[in-house]
Amino acid sequence: MRLKLGKPEKEHLKILIYLGFLLLLSIPIKDLLADAWTSSLKGVLYGLQAKTGIPIVERWKGMEVLTLGIFIGMLAATSWLDHKKRLQAVLLLSASSMVMLAYAPFILSKLALLFAGAAIGAGIIFVYSKESSERPTNTKKCELGIKVIYWIGSIAINVAIISVTVNNVLNRNFDFLIEMPYPMYIASSAAFVMVLQKFTDYEISSTKVMVVGPYRSGKTVFMAACYNYAAEGDTEITIELTKDSPTPDLRYVHDKHMVNTELTMETYCWPPPTDPNEVREYKFTYTCGTLFKKDVELIAYDYSGEHFGDILKYLQGKKEKLGEIPRKVGEKLLEADQLIFLLDMDDLNSGTLSDYIEIVQRTRKPYYLVATKCDLLWDDSEWEISDENYEKLKERVEEVLSNYLPGPLKKGCKGDVMCVMIFTEKSGEREGCPKVMEGRRLLSLGYDRVLEVLGGAH
Repeated sequence: MRLKLGKPEKEHLKILIYLGFLLLLSIPIKDLLADAWTSSLKGVLYGLQAKTGIPIVERWKGMEVLTLGIFIGMLAATSWLDHKKRLQAVLLLSASSMVMLAYAPFILSKLALLFAGAAIGAGIIFVYSKESSERPTNTKKCELGIKVIYWIGSIAINVAIISVTVNNVLNRNFDFLIEMPYPMYIASSAAFVMVLQKFTDYEISSTKVMVVGPYRSGKTVFMAACYNYAAEGDTEITIELTKDSPTPDLRYVHDKHMVNTELTMETYCWPPPTDPNEVREYKFTYTCGTLFKKDVELIAYDYSGEHFGDILKYLQGKKEKLGEIPRKVGEKLLEADQLIFLLDMDDLNSGTLSDYIEIVQRTRKPYYLVATKCDLLWDDSEWEISDENYEKLKERVEEVLSNYLPGPLKKGCKGDVMCVMIFTEKSGEREGCPKVMEGRRLLSLGYDRVLEVLGGAH
């Protein structure tokens, strides 16, 4: 598995835009803080120091470095533990490093305080993350570090505004309310706090991808195999499952038919057909990438083949006299952000392809094409599992599909047709049955690539 940052998408660009505004607004904010220090706070601290004989100013500066260290430690720990806020934490760390460079001589003179603060900040986040009951199975949710940045930033700006205001009032300078730079301080402070809140609160939303296929197109096996790759992390990109994955139906199918320790060559059978009055929900959500995170919710509904036509009727608006199953699946299909259409390489003569075109026309959603049961075209005698032979398989699949796939369906597809397969026996009594390998697992190919493509890795 290779560690990949992931690709920045439109939602990631929103965070970058927020950061850009924060950097622009930080220019007048820096002047505000400097004005508050020189006009009010500095005089108060030196006055207290003169009266008490305690080096208050030096200790204040030490507290500034210690606070900066706490910020750095919190952000570093957050970027390590919380995938939802990792991008914000890394960006804020970069901005903090610029501040440290600007005041490098001063900070270097108090380096021990900086490290002590970083240790305290990181420790707070680690303790908080362990106590958080909301964290997913393979990730830890610890927004405290990001929230503290917002709280402290807002408080510091408000204190600075109050200090400048009080100083002018005490000096009986009431014209400051309409003279620059005070109006600019007020406007930039309000804008900075508002944008900082949006920046710290922002989370990338999940992309909902629904798998569509007719009766016996391989929806159940497709979802179980995809989940198996996500659960084992057997992909070229960093993948983490969220805490609500998978649904009970998918877990049952996966545990019974993909990794069952009782599987043998003689006893294995494909998942049974779905009862006409039953609908099974197969769903799991995974996160991919390390910095530019993307959440993908993959979902499929397993239903009896007779309902497929009624689902099309639902999309056509003919909802009268339709049963609960077509309505439920039709609603979920309209809620999805993207679709995956399964192409059954063992049955390309059905009317499924024209049905897919109508679904595209009715929903106007982007879609992928995935060819299932590609083991029918795999050359056992010559090929070993490798990236090179996967590409050869794709060429064969595309050659076959060229005689069946309608032009509009192929033209509107996102990327190339993807190929997936469970290796099967090609002869003998178990012809067509899956191969069961050591460890009682099925040998499969291509499902990891589907997860990677949906995650934006290709």
